[in-house]
Amino acid sequence: MNLIWSYLKTKPKWLLLDLIGGFFFVVVNLGMPTILAKMIDEGITKNNPQRLNFWALMMLLIILLGILGRIVLSYASSKLTTTMIKEMRGDMYHKLQGYSHHEFEKIGVSSLVTRMTSDAYVLMQFAEMSLRLGIVTPLMMIFSVIMILMTSPSLAWIVAVSMPFLVVVVLYVAAKTRPLSERQQKTLDHINQYVRENLMGLRVIRAFAREDFQEERFAEKK
Repeated sequence: MNLIWSYLKTKPKWLLLDLIGGFFFVVVNLGMPTILAKMIDEGITKNNPQRLNFWALMMLLIILLGILGRIVLSYASSKLTTTMIKEMRGDMYHKLQGYSHHEFEKIGVSSLVTRMTSDAYVLMQFAEMSLRLGIVTPLMMIFSVIMILMTSPSLAWIVAVSMPFLVVVVLYVAAKTRPLSERQQKTLDHINQYVRENLMGLRVIRAFAREDFQEERFAEKK
């Protein structure tokens, strides 16, 4: 995460735009039920067309803000992540130019290709998800707690008790999935290395009719 942040923090304007888009998105998600309740209580129940039209107009305005916020959030997060991964790949390629032959052999060409392609793409997906959920989720929690306190303070105790439990569950899942992710990365490196060797020696494999043997080896790598 520190690596990702080192690239994102150089673009404060886009980060601010991402935050604004997330704020509008949260306002819509929490504002719609509130406005709907006002329409029922003040308009339909009391048979007041003026209040009903007023809250209907407010709902339309909230919907438009939500659409705008969603577009801004998606565009800003995509712009940040694509720019980040472009700069990251450029830095990686520049770093590779200074590697010695021994370092290439030690790390492995297949592993380096994986870092430049699939790993970079995974980082881009993770960063984009973090910029969306990482902005929306905290804002949603903060505004939800504020609205609960304003509506029914007694319900705030339920939220206060459940939130630490959710945090513990998230940390537990993250701790359990990290070793699986590392194991998957090693397996992907082995598969890329095998595919590279297989394609380079394709003529020799066909000349000695070793296709079945190579298929069995690939099945073991999977």
